[in-house]
Amino acid sequence: MVQKSAGTVAYTVYPITNYSFGGTKDRKKEKEFSVADRLQRLKTNYEKEGLRRSVEGVIITPWDVGECTGVYWRPNFDTVFYPYLPPHITKPKEVKRLFVVPLPEHCMFS
Repeated sequence: MVQKSAGTVAYTVYPITNYSFGGTKDRKKEKEFSVADRLQRLKTNYEKEGLRRSVEGVIITPWDVGECTGVYWRPNFDTVFYPYLPPHITKPKEVKRLFVVPLPEHCMFS
């Protein structure tokens, strides 16, 4: 539940025990076995497709997606994300946005 008043937003947080999670899937296999291999794949994909855009914790629901609570930038092909875009970076390699997704008091994820 979202409550708005006088320029502030309050979200109701329910305990995790209110939610149930359906069937289980096999774990996805990693495309590479080392950090260096992953960073090389990111570099190759960047050369083909440009800036990578991603969102963490996407939940497909009929509810509204709330406000953006964070933006993180990967300026180079390394493992570090920054909560700002350094001023000397003209072509960042990835941007990741975090959004609030209000949930009902009870639901099941499958």
